[in-house]
Amino acid sequence: ADMFTKLEMSNEQISTFTAAMNRFKTKQANTPSGEMLGSIESERTRQLEEILSSGQYAKYEEWLANNQ
Repeated sequence: ADMFTKLEMSNEQISTFTAAMNRFKTKQANTPSGEMLGSIESERTRQLEEILSSGQYAKYEEWLANNQ
């Protein structure tokens, strides 16, 4: 939630992102080699790249660097 605030994400962006992450976690849990799909972090980055504006994505990269 702190990330959503920092990135100034709209409610629509937040719900799109949350739904995509839930689908990914379900798919990962139901796939025998779920780890092969990648990590939660890599999926989060991939989803945010599609959802965020370039300015928001730059803020995300900054947020990520400060929250590792």
